[in-house]
Amino acid sequence: MKPNYKSVLFVLNENEQIKDKKVTLDSGERVFVAAVKGGTSNESVRVSIDENGSELHPPMDVKFYDGQFGNFKQRALELDHKGGSDLTVKLNASAPIANGEKAIIEVVFLTEKTASC
Repeated sequence: MKPNYKSVLFVLNENEQIKDKKVTLDSGERVFVAAVKGGTSNESVRVSIDENGSELHPPMDVKFYDGQFGNFKQRALELDHKGGSDLTVKLNASAPIANGEKAIIEVVFLTEKTASC
């Protein structure tokens, strides 16, 4: 299997609470998603994924997207999706980001494709 990674980087600045971005995934056999949070904000941030307005993955705290141990596939969540479409990644912080702080969230998708000879 040949891996194909796509990354979506978010920055929630002070007074921001909600953001979304689109990402186009190539079609493949399996799709995994992982996310990490950095920055100075201690606010909890939930990540959800939609496809054409339908929920593909429900909102979950960003901590659940990183199992902390193992390789990417072992740490990430496998989606019930084969890629080949536009997805919308949505963030929702538990409260607006405090003044002088920010939350940085990177969401990474891995699409496994059958390698061609």
